[in-house]
Formats: sequence, structure tokens, C-alpha cells
Amino acid sequence: MKSELIAKKFYWLIHDYIGEIIDLKYVENKIEEFKKNKKELDSHLQGMHQRINKIKRVKKKLPVNLLRKIKIIEEILYLYNERKKEVLNQVNIYLRKIIEYKFPKISLSQIRLLYQLSPNEIIDLLKDKKVKNIKERNKKWVYLIKNEIIKSVPKKDFKKYFSLISFQKKTKILQGIAASIGVARGKVNIVLNISHIHKFKEGDILVAPFTNVNYLPIMRRAKAILTETGGLTSHAAIVSRELKIPCIVGIKNLLSTLGDGEKVEVNATKGTIKILE
Repeated sequence: MKSELIAKKFYWLIHDYIGEIIDLKYVENKIEEFKKNKKELDSHLQGMHQRINKIKRVKKKLPVNLLRKIKIIEEILYLYNERKKEVLNQVNIYLRKIIEYKFPKISLSQIRLLYQLSPNEIIDLLKDKKVKNIKERNKKWVYLIKNEIIKSVPKKDFKKYFSLISFQKKTKILQGIAASIGVARGKVNIVLNISHIHKFKEGDILVAPFTNVNYLPIMRRAKAILTETGGLTSHAAIVSRELKIPCIVGIKNLLSTLGDGEKVEVNATKGTIKILE
């Protein structure tokens, strides 16, 4: 009964655009995993309690007026980030279910392409109307939002809009700020936010836009840590030095250059990342 309630309440939690949907089978499988590896679960829970207690200790030392401001900021951040993610995930799942009902044989990769369409185009597709250039949307496309209506920009005008964007030239070596020395080789695992944490594997190279306390469980298991933003005093830099894990931060075009599963060599002493064949 508890498993069913968890699935009903948190079915949307890790979905994002086209991830897993938490159902009863997912919850039961996770319970079995925890039973097999209870030490790892205990370690995660212990680390979580330590972080919570640390925050409580810090808060006790803060002035009342400052604490009041912090609580207001926490509420705003929840509404801006976590609540937004919850709504978007639920909408994506709802949309996915409609598409799967309409097109029973459709694959997840095809659904991912359809997510690139505008709302009106999705409605047209469900009405059996033809929508042009669906496959091209995931590669290079321009949308224009005007008067709260999203429209595709004609291809002849692409150049005007793309001229405003700087692109990374093809390269096999990226450069960043060396935050924690060391050398490591491994597979890239891109974790854009905490809903992607479940896919991280022991010994992978963690690649993220930045890190925060929510990343700690997988930072401990990473062979190296790479972030697109941050400096020597960023969260990723400080934690990696504590864990003695190679880390490079402030890597321009990191996320647009590296792909999931790509093999790289991280030289955090020189601040370079080499893409291997």
C-alpha cells in the first residue's frame, strides 16, 4: 500500500522530458536494490542527515532578521525552481501518454522529437494534420514568441537569429580552471539536475552545469568532476578537494561539446579535458 502511495504521489519526480515514470514496479525494484545494498543506502541517509544538521547549526548562529530573509528566499526558490519542475514534469508525462495513446507504436526517441514542436503543432499532429520538418527541430531551429504565441521562424531568417549566438568550434581538447589536481580517464555522465542523479554510475566522469549539496551522493562516486561554471571557491571545487577527486570548473561550452558515454581524459593539474577516440 505504501509503495502505491509513493508511486501515486511522486510518479513525476525523475521524468524531466523523456525519463522514467515512477510506478509501482519502479518503487518495488528500488526497494529490492536497497535491500541488496543496505550499506550504500545507509551511507546516503547518513550524509543527508549530516548536511541537514550542519544547516541547522549554521542557522542557530544567524541573526533573527537574516533568518527571516533566508526563509523568504527559500520560498521564492522553491516556487521558481522545484514547483516549476514539478508542473513541467507532470505536463510532459500527460503529453507523453496522449502521444503514446494516439501512436501506439511510437518510440521514446520519436516522442523526444515531438517535444520540439510548438503547442499548436502538437495539436495539429494529434488531429492527423501534417507537420513539416519534425526531424530537423532537434538539430537547428528557431522559434519566435510574440503576443504569447509560439511560431516557427522561416529557414531563410535563421541566419539573422543564429548570428547572435557564439558557437564552439569542433575541438578535442577543452580548457578550464584546475580546482583539484589529478588525472582520470572514464566515461562522461551528464547530470543536468538532481532528477538525473539516478542514472549516474560508480567511476563515471561527472559533468554538470554546476553542483550543489544535492549532487553530493554522486560526487563521492565520481572519478572526476567537470562543471561549465564556477571558480576555485565554487561548491564543486571545494567538495572535490575534500574528496581528493580531480576537478575542473569554468569550462566554456562543456555541455554543448561533450556527450553522454563519451570517453575523456581529465588532466586537472593542467585544467584540460581531452576527448578520446
